[in-house]
Amino acid sequence: MISKYKERVTVSLLKTNIKILDFESGCNNQTKSEFIDTLITNYANDYMFKRIAEINIIKKLADVGFYCTYVLLNVNIDHDKIIVKTNGYYDGSNDIVSIIAESTFDFKVTILQSIKRTEN
Repeated sequence: MISKYKERVTVSLLKTNIKILDFESGCNNQTKSEFIDTLITNYANDYMFKRIAEINIIKKLADVGFYCTYVLLNVNIDHDKIIVKTNGYYDGSNDIVSIIAESTFDFKVTILQSIKRTEN
């Protein structure tokens, strides 16, 4: 992710962590970017990482008028993007919409699909 799409992710390291990054990447015969990519990929399967991603994406969806609950999210974290499928309300109306959105790891959200659902 970082090595291929540098504009998408900014990583801040404490001075003490830079030495650890140098050591670990050297031990694994990887560049620093490759090692960070591996860490992010591993965290993509971690519950807390997914939860943080969900909360940030819900906030970004609210910024563009979609109001969703946290319990209805279906999140798929890929190597360079996050896909979210959920239901919510749009722009203060009572109409439920199905939303499919894509986000990069800096949480720039793009709505891929928004379909109004009819309630029976």
